[in-house]
Amino acid sequence: MTPFEEKVIDLHRALYEALGLPKIRPSISDQRLWHDFLREMEPLAETDHGPFTEADIGPVIRHMQWEKREGKSGWSLRPFNILSQPEVFRDLVLITRQKRQPKKLKAESVKAESEIRSQKPVEDPMTEEEFNASIARMRAGLRGGAA
Repeated sequence: MTPFEEKVIDLHRALYEALGLPKIRPSISDQRLWHDFLREMEPLAETDHGPFTEADIGPVIRHMQWEKREGKSGWSLRPFNILSQPEVFRDLVLITRQKRQPKKLKAESVKAESEIRSQKPVEDPMTEEEFNASIARMRAGLRGGAA
């Protein structure tokens, strides 16, 4: 068995499991569909999350099921139909990967923000006299502008 055939068997099993269908071995026509499907998934290797894997199938299928249940789309959740539209599936992989991404970015931005805050110089606090003088100047400016 070639590495490609092993990969197809694993992906085929993951697809059937995600759809809640009994696992069957991929036929020759299924292998051809997978060949075309995987060719369409190749650009995903250049993204931050890396190449298309079995782990991408479950979240995409759950997303498709959710959209169908909410009435946002009319997905045909059959293996043949899914494999026949690889460009749509690729886009959904990107969408589901993006949903996972903000958590990571949020943690990084919080860390970066805390570093920026720690680098800011601490200003000397105002004395009570300085505070009262600034309030008096502000009131005088407001009265002068209103008159």
